[in-house]
Amino acid sequence: MARRNSGHFEPFPYNHEYYALLRIKENERFCHYEFQARSPQLPLRQELIKSLKELNDKLNLSVSTFHLAIHLLDIFMDCHEIEPQQLMLTGSTCLLLAAKYVDVDTNVPKFSHLRSLTNYCNSIHEFSLMERMLLNFWKWDLNYSTSLDFLEHYLSCDLFKCAEGLHTNSLNNFKCQTVYLANLTLSEVNFIFFKSSVIAAACVVVARIQFRLLPTWTNGMEILTGYSYVEIEECVQHLVHLAQITQSECFFNHLQQQPSALIREEPRADCKWNLKGVSNHNCARTKRKHLIHSRDLKQMYRLTDCAM
Repeated sequence: MARRNSGHFEPFPYNHEYYALLRIKENERFCHYEFQARSPQLPLRQELIKSLKELNDKLNLSVSTFHLAIHLLDIFMDCHEIEPQQLMLTGSTCLLLAAKYVDVDTNVPKFSHLRSLTNYCNSIHEFSLMERMLLNFWKWDLNYSTSLDFLEHYLSCDLFKCAEGLHTNSLNNFKCQTVYLANLTLSEVNFIFFKSSVIAAACVVVARIQFRLLPTWTNGMEILTGYSYVEIEECVQHLVHLAQITQSECFFNHLQQQPSALIREEPRADCKWNLKGVSNHNCARTKRKHLIHSRDLKQMYRLTDCAM
């Protein structure tokens, strides 16, 4: 089983069925849940995401794992009041669940490894309790579509619709730039309110702007995504503004020079045995396409279509 990463987008049969399934799962989330942006405060969220990105890299997990973890984390945090000292426990457990769902089995970390990488702030028992709490909250269903899922579909389905007018030698740079933009959206809370498919389409538009490709939104991309430019314009404007603020510097680059205080530097022996600091707000994936046989996906899509 091949692991997905930001540098390779392999052709995949049943692209239309897969895209339809992604949209079904995305629409289910928007129909059943509306973000309130309640917890935690923005600076805490940004610091937590930076720490989880560093943890993701230390564990050699895929970019897809990281995107799913942040997606799950945002909704869970929005439905719970979480004390600051419990944020890293919550985030790292979301990363663990995303790895179990998305990544190759050999990369899935153990509780003991997570505990050692997070300064021994929490016990193995606490990680186990948090994992069960998260799974019960999600009703054991982690089948959610992220912006990276849609972006990978757009690029693997027909790259030349995304990069029409671009020299062949620059195609890989174009892919990397769209993934960088998708990663960048994770840092900004405003993008939580946009559909993942819209964010992915906006990443293509902004990359085309940066590569000076005209028109920025082609007829081919409109057919591929099902969106007119008017429907994604607001998201594009937010992303252009965010890209201008960060300029050419990657949002996560500085982590290599400044390790987060939440990630282990020196071992510590203290731990807590009671899970505290998380209370409910009273709010009520298919496997990755590279980790599942195409005939299984087609059958799954048929069953989902019949159920609708």
